[in-house]
Amino acid sequence: MIERKFSSFLTEPEKEKVSDLENKAILMRNTADPFSPQEYLSIAVMEAAKAILRRDKAVGTIISWREEGIETIISASNRVRSGFSHGFHAEQLAIYYLELFLYGVPTPDTYFQRLLPENIPQHHGGTLYTTLEPCTTCAGRILQTPEITSVVVGAEDPNGGQMLSNRLECIAPNFQEKAQKRGLTIDQVDFNNPKSQHHVSPLYQQLIQETLGPRGIDLRFSDEVRNGILFDINKKTFGRR
Repeated sequence: MIERKFSSFLTEPEKEKVSDLENKAILMRNTADPFSPQEYLSIAVMEAAKAILRRDKAVGTIISWREEGIETIISASNRVRSGFSHGFHAEQLAIYYLELFLYGVPTPDTYFQRLLPENIPQHHGGTLYTTLEPCTTCAGRILQTPEITSVVVGAEDPNGGQMLSNRLECIAPNFQEKAQKRGLTIDQVDFNNPKSQHHVSPLYQQLIQETLGPRGIDLRFSDEVRNGILFDINKKTFGRR
């Protein structure tokens, strides 16, 4: 994959924001119950931090794949800008990495595995956790991927999100019907009810406000050198991510 490396162009305040995001993700994981939505989202937050270092939008996605007593966690981050492609959204890449894994050609550094305790549900299939509500294209890709049986959304995106129930009709007239027909469940994290199946620490809510919300960290910059040619990135169109 052709990719730009942007981390060296971050300012010190921007690097501090990334470091703060990583530290809070570690705190989220250290205070989470194993195999909980909070633990999974903390991993996705670390992926979002990687995206920022490449000057991509702060979006991270993981897929929990459980099979025969083993859980495989596939992780991906947004690469739209650094990868020169509108298709390199975090959700799309996570699904692609899952498909490679299932075909027996896993991509290095995109997954890790661990044993599932007997008291943890060992359902066959994948649950996708994403820091930001998927857009139309990603929602459609998820719908067309039977290996994904459930989705947990970390933050609503009123600007470009197309998956939560109040906007399902925007994707296609029969999207909700298709999702229900194939058993795809779509949930949003819950900050208020500790007994909720999808409860996540209010710390994540803070991250949404600071970094992981619809706008992410605004890392616009003017000039960059690509292959020895100076160009104005603000004149390029990369979409909402």
